[in-house]
Amino acid sequence: MDKSKEAYEAELERMNTAMAADNQALQYDNKQLSGLIKEYEQTLESVMSTFRNRANEVQDHELALIKEYEAQLIARETEDLEQELATSTAFSEALSRISNLLRLTMRQMNGEDASLMPPDYERDRITGGELHHPMLDGEPDEEPASLEQAVADWALDREAELARLEKENEELRRLAGLLPDAPLRPPVHQRTDSEGSSFLSSFPRLQKNMLGGPPGSVGPYGTYKKPRPPGTG
Repeated sequence: MDKSKEAYEAELERMNTAMAADNQALQYDNKQLSGLIKEYEQTLESVMSTFRNRANEVQDHELALIKEYEAQLIARETEDLEQELATSTAFSEALSRISNLLRLTMRQMNGEDASLMPPDYERDRITGGELHHPMLDGEPDEEPASLEQAVADWALDREAELARLEKENEELRRLAGLLPDAPLRPPVHQRTDSEGSSFLSSFPRLQKNMLGGPPGSVGPYGTYKKPRPPGTG
């Protein structure tokens, strides 16, 4: 060895001192880095907690808005359906009244007395899809009525009611979204005179002596005509 023992020990002591100083500096740096990492984790946790709370609030607000809008839409659709149903019902009732008035006008034009006309059996005489005639059911009736005319009116009213109900059902299904692309319903087939005659021919006819009265005093609808004074044509 070129160096003496004292020089060697002095150099070794100097190296140990430098390494100790470097070690202390590294420990200090590690301590500072650990503190920074801990502070960073705490800050990140605080930011994420705030973000989660805000996201939860926004989601709750959106869900509340969606529920409110859905409730308003359902209420509006229900109101529109009820209004349309009421309008359709009122329209059907108006058509029914117009039909009754037209039938009454036709009978008066045929020379029948309005006071002797049979009562209206459109609703209270047709129940459950069956015709209830006073002469067939044994119910008392002040004036005789024609069974053929009753059957014809009953068939016409029944077809009109069925067509109205089918139209209302189809309209409600379309408004509810069940029939988005449903084609228009074809017009209801109207019964012609020949078909009405064949339809009436399937029912038993009343005997002429059941109506009573002299010949020519009974109108085509089973009611009595106004008596004419003697000497008039």
